[in-house]
Amino acid sequence: MAKEDGGSIPIIGWLDEPVKQSIRSVFDGVNRGVEARDLLRRYQKNHSERLNADLKYIKILGMEQPVELVNLYSPAMISSSVPGRLYEQDWLDISNLGKKQISNKRRNRQTTQADIFVEKHDHVVILGPAGSGKTTLLRHLALTYCNKQLFQGSNLKIQRLPFYVTLYTYCQHAENGVSIKDYFASQLQKYTDKYASDFVERAFRNGLAAIFLDSLDEVPLQQRDKTLREIREFAIGYPKNKVVVSSRTADYNPIHECFNECELARLSEQAISKIIHAWFSSEPEKAVKLQEHLANDDGVYSPCETPLLLSLLCIQFKHDLLLPKRKIQLYRRCIEAFLRDWDAGRGFRRDSAYSQLSDDRKERIFETVAGAFFKDGPRYVFPEEHLLPHIEACCDRYEISTSEAKNVLKEIEAHHGILERYSADSFMFSHLSFQEFFCARQILASREEMLILKEHYKDERWASVIEFTVGLHPDPKDLLSRLMQFSGMEGIRNFPPLAVRMKTLTLLYHSLIAGAAITQDFRNQIYDHIIDSHFYMAETFMLAGVFPMATLSAGTVRHTYVYNHTRPSLPQALQPLGILANEILNTAPDDYTSKVIERLNAIDLSGDGQEAFKAASISLCLAVPISYSSPQAVARLLNIAEQRKSDHMGRTLKRLLEVTRSELTRTGRL
Repeated sequence: MAKEDGGSIPIIGWLDEPVKQSIRSVFDGVNRGVEARDLLRRYQKNHSERLNADLKYIKILGMEQPVELVNLYSPAMISSSVPGRLYEQDWLDISNLGKKQISNKRRNRQTTQADIFVEKHDHVVILGPAGSGKTTLLRHLALTYCNKQLFQGSNLKIQRLPFYVTLYTYCQHAENGVSIKDYFASQLQKYTDKYASDFVERAFRNGLAAIFLDSLDEVPLQQRDKTLREIREFAIGYPKNKVVVSSRTADYNPIHECFNECELARLSEQAISKIIHAWFSSEPEKAVKLQEHLANDDGVYSPCETPLLLSLLCIQFKHDLLLPKRKIQLYRRCIEAFLRDWDAGRGFRRDSAYSQLSDDRKERIFETVAGAFFKDGPRYVFPEEHLLPHIEACCDRYEISTSEAKNVLKEIEAHHGILERYSADSFMFSHLSFQEFFCARQILASREEMLILKEHYKDERWASVIEFTVGLHPDPKDLLSRLMQFSGMEGIRNFPPLAVRMKTLTLLYHSLIAGAAITQDFRNQIYDHIIDSHFYMAETFMLAGVFPMATLSAGTVRHTYVYNHTRPSLPQALQPLGILANEILNTAPDDYTSKVIERLNAIDLSGDGQEAFKAASISLCLAVPISYSSPQAVARLLNIAEQRKSDHMGRTLKRLLEVTRSELTRTGRL
C-alpha cells in the first residue's frame, strides 16, 4: 500500500464496521485463504495508482512537454447562478453597458470555491464556456480524492473512492450496452481479476465513490439522450455517491432535478498571477515581465481570464518575449484554438448540421456581428432579436435558409465559445477584445479604415479597434502617417489640446508596436516623431513655468514637477504623459531605445536657469521610460547630476534619479 506521506488514501480506514463485516460475502468466489481486506486494499491501490498515472499530467495546445496538473492548478471559483440562462430585468438597458461595466459585473459575481460546492452537494453539474477549466477541475478533484496530501489541503471532508471518465470515451463503449458501473468495473478488471466488479459494486452500493463524468457536450448528438438517461439512472440507482458532470453551458440540457448546477467563474487576478508563476517557476523574471505587460494592456489581459488562452499566452511568451509585437498573432492563435484546435487536439470533431458553414464562414459571421454592433455604439451586449437579422443576412449569402438563423446561432454558440449568451435573451463575445479584433477585420474588409480613423481617433473606446486595424493592415503607412499628423505638438500652447495630442501619441505608439508591417526607415521616422514630441511638450510646459520630472517607483513611471506657478488643467495634461511613459517602460523595442539614447547623448545639460530645468525634464521623461531596457541611460544621468550637485538643478536631478536607481536595483536591473 502507498505510504502515508502524500500517497493514496487507504480505503480500509474509512469503511464502517457493517461494511467490513460484509466484505467476505462480496468475495465468495475467492480463495478463502486470502484475507478480504487485503484484496480490497489491492483493488483500491491498483485503481488509485492507475487513476493517478492517467490524470497526473496535463498537456495543453502548443505545449512541448506535459507538466504536472497540480503545479498549474489554481483553486477554481464557481457561481451558483448561471447568467446565460437568466433573463435581464426589463428596466435594464443592456445595450448601453460599457466595457468596464460588463467586466465589473463579471468580476463581482458572488462565487465560492469549487471544492466547497462539490463537498456540499452530492450531484453537481459544472458548466462553463470552452477552455474555462472544466476538465482541469474534474481531473484535479479526482486526484485530490486519491492523494492524501492534496485531500488534506482541500475543502473536501468525506473521503471517497474516485472514478473519472470523459463521456466521449464512455460513449464509445456504451454502444455495446455498457452501463456506467460496468464501464468502471471493466477498466479495473483489465488490471486485476474478474472480482473487480464486486469491488466496484460494493463501493457504489454503499455510497463510497465520487464519480466524475467529464465533457457531456462532447457526446455525439445521436447518443445524447441515451447518455443522459444513463447518468440519471446511475444517480438515482446509487444515490449516496457523489456524481459530478461537466458540460459547456451553451450545450447543456438538464439531467435531473437532483443535480445542482453551477458555472465556473473567470480567473481572478490572483489566480492569473499564480498560474503565470507556475509556468515560469524556473524563470521568475519572465513571470514578472509578463505580468507587467498584462497590467498595461487590457487587450491582452482579457483573454487571460480563461485558462486555455492564458496557457497559450504563457507558451508564446516562454519562447518569444516580444509579446506586444505578437499581439495580432496571439489573437489569431486564440481564434484558431476555439474554432479548430481545441477539439481536434483531442481527436474530436463536433457534428454540424450545415455543410456550407465552414470555419472561415463562421469567422465572416463574427466579423459581421462585431462590426455591426461596435459601429453602432459601441455596443458589447446585443439582444437576440437584434442579432438574428445579421445572422439571417449571412445565411442568405451562404446558401442556408434564413429560417435557420436561430439554429445557426445556436450551433455557433455551442461549438466555439466565441459568441456566448450574456443572458437568456442576449449575446456578447466571450472576450470583449474578440469583438474589437473582429470589428477591425470587418473594417479592413469594407475598406473603411481611414474613415474610421478620422472619425474616432479621439474616442478611447475605439483605441483597441484602431490598434488592431493597423496591426492587421498589409500596409498601414497611411494610417500611421495620419496618426502622426493628429498627434503633432508643434505650436501647441494650451494644456487641454496638449492632453488630446498626448493621448493620440500613445495610440500611435501602441499601434506601431502591435506588429505594424512597415519599413525600418518609416519606423525610425515615427520614433523621431515621438521623441520630438517630448521636446515640443517641454516647450509648452516651460511657458507656464512647469517642468515635468519622471521617476520610477514600484514598477510605475510617475511624474512630479518643478514649477513657478501652476494651472488647474496641468494634471489633465500630465496624465496622458504618464500613460505613454508606462507603455514604453514595459514594451520599448530595442530600436526605439537606441534612438532615445542617441538623442539623450545630444541634450546639453550644462546650462543654467530655466534652460537647465528644461533639459533635465526632457532627459528624465525620455530616459526613465527606457530604464528597464537600458538602465545605463539612468546611470549616465546620475553621473551628470553628481557633477552638478552644487546647484539646484543638479540636486533636483540627483534626488529624482536616486528613486529610479533604487527601483532598478530592487528589481535586479541595475
